[in-house]
Amino acid sequence: MNNKKLQFDKHYEILDAIFNLMPFLFWKDKNGVYQGANFNQAKNLGFSSPLDFVGKTVFEFLKDQEAAAEIDKNDKEVMDTKTTRIIEERMIIEGEEKYYLSQKSPLFNPMGETVGMVGFSVDVTDLAKKRESDRKEINDFVNIAAQVVHDIRSPAASLLMLAKSCTDIPERERLSLREAAKTIQEIADSLLRRYKKNNTPPTLFDEQKTVLVSDALLKILVEKQFQYQEQNINLDYIFHQSSHFDCIKISLTDFKRMISNLINNAVQALDKKQKNIVLKLEEYLGDVKITIQDNGKGIQPQLIDKIINDVAINEEEKNGHGIGLTQVREALRHSQGQLEIMSHVGRGSQISITFPKVTTPDWITQKIQLNLNSVVLVLDDKSSQQTWENYFSPALLSKEKKINFYFFSQTKDLLNHINLSAQKENIVLIVSHDILKQEENSLETIKNSGITHTTILTRHYPNEETRAYADGVNAKILPKNILQGVSLKVEKEKKEGKEKSIDIVMVEDNKGFADSIIFCFSQFNIKHYQNPYSFIKKINEYDRNIGILIDYDFKGREINGIELAAHLHDNGFNKIAIVSGREFDQDHFPKYIKYILKTDLNELEKFINLQKKPNE
Repeated sequence: MNNKKLQFDKHYEILDAIFNLMPFLFWKDKNGVYQGANFNQAKNLGFSSPLDFVGKTVFEFLKDQEAAAEIDKNDKEVMDTKTTRIIEERMIIEGEEKYYLSQKSPLFNPMGETVGMVGFSVDVTDLAKKRESDRKEINDFVNIAAQVVHDIRSPAASLLMLAKSCTDIPERERLSLREAAKTIQEIADSLLRRYKKNNTPPTLFDEQKTVLVSDALLKILVEKQFQYQEQNINLDYIFHQSSHFDCIKISLTDFKRMISNLINNAVQALDKKQKNIVLKLEEYLGDVKITIQDNGKGIQPQLIDKIINDVAINEEEKNGHGIGLTQVREALRHSQGQLEIMSHVGRGSQISITFPKVTTPDWITQKIQLNLNSVVLVLDDKSSQQTWENYFSPALLSKEKKINFYFFSQTKDLLNHINLSAQKENIVLIVSHDILKQEENSLETIKNSGITHTTILTRHYPNEETRAYADGVNAKILPKNILQGVSLKVEKEKKEGKEKSIDIVMVEDNKGFADSIIFCFSQFNIKHYQNPYSFIKKINEYDRNIGILIDYDFKGREINGIELAAHLHDNGFNKIAIVSGREFDQDHFPKYIKYILKTDLNELEKFINLQKKPNE
């Protein structure tokens, strides 16, 4: 019982610390009596503690009664109209004129009745005074100040949702809580950097860095899943296999804002019982393409034209596409990105942003390489054990592969196992950087293990110190969020004699036609599949440069040749030909597909001869 109470108290200490990272946070009941605030709000108004602030009205602690009356009027309007408002408010505090930009929202009981109001404010006094003296900077002032309020909404909402389940914090919630807190801090730091220099206009963007796109997207998605978990929204993602390690050059803070804004806009557009949002990542013509797709009400064509052409949008037209898309456009310009919008009114929208692809840092591991005698040791949270067993199961279950796998959740057990091992040179060590309640951190564990083949596992983007240490011990870094994209390679046992390799794969339901092709090109080793699904299950056994002949129609199957080709192309295959008895123009097919008429043996011969040289 005492342990549970200690855990409970610790969790609320964490939440209290996070709330006190925010500038000014407060809430009041319907009678205008304040029921709570964070430390910054209390201190700003001259109180030593938030407890001294509780139970008072704005008229009791604000000497500027004119300003108090205006604030009280604004708050009542928020509660009476049951709508959120963003308001700039002026007041005199200790003889000094201050300006605050506030977002105020009504609070409801389970019956939907208004019971109070919650507010979030930032001090914009310097900006407001500068605005009065220099009107040319008013647009930057309003856009950036409003952007801060807009951006703070998502991490703040995530924290409030997490607070409801804080009796025990497993790894996923714990790390999400940290990410939300980090996001709040990043936004505050970003604003500070932009206005730090005196007499210089604010800059809209932070320093650009290499961003691992899939890792960043998954962290944002988890935050959004918590934020909208009570709205019955299905938030999912589809990452093409070849895109898991794609990187772009951009400010990470600006990237998070872009994706967050686009998801928020998609949520506002949802008007159906079944609410779906899908986040997609793929390579497109050598670039990195991110798409947010929803099944909402769609966007009117005239509004799409205005958004694409950067034409001002009035309040009636915005409908969720105001501040968010403005920030997206500006960030894209700064990072050489492109915006594309496809929408069907009543059916949904698809908003895509495309960036130039940059080289993936060499400190990120994209594959785990093993040999037949490898002993894999993983140190991670107990909750991750099944994930690792599933990942290594293909190597563990294969008869021809003889690796050994051991999972540990305690550092001392791992080091004891290593010390007792007679073949340390065969050990492959994977250590979590985020594991809790250990006597030493992951970097110390690697150093003390004496193992040279090591990988550091982390859920958060590693800082320069961690990367420098990893480089010093010759360790790679593996982002845990994208483990599914990390390939597992086990060196096969070498056999005597030369094994005949596959030159061509043919997916054709007409066995007679397939047999005739195999006979005509007998100098090649052609592997034939009658069932397309049988081939799909085994595509990872083939080199991505192998030539593939596909039938146009598969009788009795839900998939056709073009759909199969698209699936193969998404998985990295690039030598694909569709063979059909029906005549088509080449334009009927995507550019990555070559069309061949079944009776055109010359074209078939050309395609086959372009593939791997025949075995002797």
